[in-house]
Amino acid sequence: MKIAVDENIMIKNEICVADNFKSPYSATVIDKIINAGMTISDKNEAEVILGIDVDINSNLIYIKPTYGTVSRFGVVANVSSVDQIGVYAKNIDDGFKVLSVIAGHDKNDGTTYPTEKYEYNAGIFNPADLKIIESPDFKLKEYLKPVYMIISAAEFSGNTARFDGLKFGYRTENFRDLNDMVINSRSESFTTETKLKVLLGTYVLSEKQFGKYYLKATKIRRLIKQELDGIFAQAEEAMGRIQKKGIAFGASITVTTANYEAVTDNSFVESLKIRGCKAILFVEYVPFESPELAMGDAERAVLAERIEALRGLQKGLIMISFPGDEADSGGCLAAGRGFFHISASGAAEPCPFSPYSDMNLRDVSVREALKSPLFSRLSAEDILNASHSGGCVLFEQKEAVAAIAAK
Repeated sequence: MKIAVDENIMIKNEICVADNFKSPYSATVIDKIINAGMTISDKNEAEVILGIDVDINSNLIYIKPTYGTVSRFGVVANVSSVDQIGVYAKNIDDGFKVLSVIAGHDKNDGTTYPTEKYEYNAGIFNPADLKIIESPDFKLKEYLKPVYMIISAAEFSGNTARFDGLKFGYRTENFRDLNDMVINSRSESFTTETKLKVLLGTYVLSEKQFGKYYLKATKIRRLIKQELDGIFAQAEEAMGRIQKKGIAFGASITVTTANYEAVTDNSFVESLKIRGCKAILFVEYVPFESPELAMGDAERAVLAERIEALRGLQKGLIMISFPGDEADSGGCLAAGRGFFHISASGAAEPCPFSPYSDMNLRDVSVREALKSPLFSRLSAEDILNASHSGGCVLFEQKEAVAAIAAK
């Protein structure tokens, strides 16, 4: 496979982004792709390109891995706190193949994770179906862009200071003295976008503006991290308290086309188990607003295989998949066959996605609610065993359920 690299990724004895600088060594990613039998080529011939910045004008797929996944050793710094080598590719399979080669721990880069090697697989994936899912509880999301802009500009201005025509970078032929040389070298070689970013970074780092912009941005960045850490920490803390009391509990996980591989990874399941989780309920996403996240037959088959493998690895942990286990249980377990939903008002409903009821727990016992005429009719008319494409048969059959409830 032919690989091209951006000019800020160093190749031994080749001129890199600094115009007059010949690199004495290669970046770690270069050594890895050469050792894997891949070749370095120019961008016109390459099947895959390694780079740091997302080129919004590119027609290629861009995969940006998590910070610390790929070594940055041998990369000319741009924005140090977020620089991460990513992969441009014509198709996603080639992109993940190359990412599997370059990802992994590097002793020369202290920011890399200890995992020696990663294996990525595009699997059943359509980039056109990607959608950003935002947490409604993330209170600081409006500050993400301005904080990033301020901090990245500040770091960028500092990192580009070395390109003065004296030590690194292009050197102008039009100068009378040292000051002239630095000014003209940078003015002639920097693009308009680069100049604007350097000006912004210099401004926010200036003595009068430092506290107002840069210092405040770093404080907000810390708050953002604390909030993101806190969302997951709350769940961990709750599991810890329950575990200390010796109470058995389970976890219900909504499975989508975007996360089904992550939530069925053995390390994730193990992390729940060591916190005292005794059962995991994998519930397929019900397509209220984002149908692309609903599992199809192909994803459902992969999910079933992964859960079956987990059952062999995680002895003593109960794992149930809805609707994956429907065939074994004779249909959906809602409507009192295995569970039913109690609304905030006490209504006994078939499931959370089917808000119909003919009994209320304020008026009847649980035993009586389980004998609800609505529940009985849903079973008798085989509604619970109907075919469906999403995660909930009752949601797709809502007109039929509503008609039964009306009777």
